[in-house]
Amino acid sequence: DALRQNFFSVPKACLRASPLPKTHGWGLRFDDQGRVALCAMDSPAYQDAVTGRLPGITVVKAMRSRRA
Repeated sequence: DALRQNFFSVPKACLRASPLPKTHGWGLRFDDQGRVALCAMDSPAYQDAVTGRLPGITVVKAMRSRRA
């Protein structure tokens, strides 16, 4: 628990800023335990998540590369 607190006490780059979701079209699924799963855009798991068929999922867009 102390290692986890120490790790998260320092700001880290967000995976939403990664090229995976921004340019390559991968979805990132996070769970309550801090784990991440990659989902291809054409996979059924990705489609279920973005269409709202899975309860308890919040869809957040990837971060932009440049300011508007």
